[in-house]
Amino acid sequence: MTPASGIVFPFLRETHYLLGELKAFEADLHEKRLNNPALSNELRARITGSPGWIALRKKELIPLIYYGNLKGISDSVRFLITRLGHQADIQLNHPDKTENLQMTTAYPEWPFKDAREKKGGRRKLHTGGDRHRYEMEILNRMGEVGLGELQEQNDAFFQRRRMVSNAELEEAHFNGLSKALKSKFSKRYSEDLVLVVHAVGYESLSDERFHTIAHRARSELKTLSDISPDGCRSGIGRLSILDRERLVEFVL
Repeated sequence: MTPASGIVFPFLRETHYLLGELKAFEADLHEKRLNNPALSNELRARITGSPGWIALRKKELIPLIYYGNLKGISDSVRFLITRLGHQADIQLNHPDKTENLQMTTAYPEWPFKDAREKKGGRRKLHTGGDRHRYEMEILNRMGEVGLGELQEQNDAFFQRRRMVSNAELEEAHFNGLSKALKSKFSKRYSEDLVLVVHAVGYESLSDERFHTIAHRARSELKTLSDISPDGCRSGIGRLSILDRERLVEFVL
């Protein structure tokens, strides 16, 4: 049994809850993490036997809290985690409207020649999400993480530290955001969706650079018909790019 397996996760799919209830759960979880380093490590990087709610929390519920905070949404507003396969991941039920939120994640795409896989091909490293996962493992093991290629030694990843120029920093973060947007806008949805992009690992960017990268990535899309497979609107009506403290929005 892992440390997180002992946590009672109260949020079921297709059931309404208050945003305030989610924030209260997170506040309690934060206190538990302060007193339980093993739990904190598991929430950063899942281990064998970790409960499935860890991924749901990280990919959908944490960005929902950021979205609610940055938009000034009342804690009394109800949200619903949709059934698997629904085009929206979260529905926010305001008094006068319902927002259909689809959540996705952007990670910096570094051009480093990372270790690609473990002997036998079991640990593949192909995406920014893969890299982030292994960086969290390094953080748990070493207490710090830095910029540089990932390498493997004694069945574990480690990271060589290196200096990164401002140009490299901006391009890696822009490329990751652009990749996330293109992946979503290349599909069609029937719902009038709000695409919420959680920019993970973008905290080192200044506010100015964060906004610049967001506008660059949106501009690269040009028009929705440029990348839609059949020239029709994707079904995404609004784009929200955020991290814990910044939000950039576009009406499409």
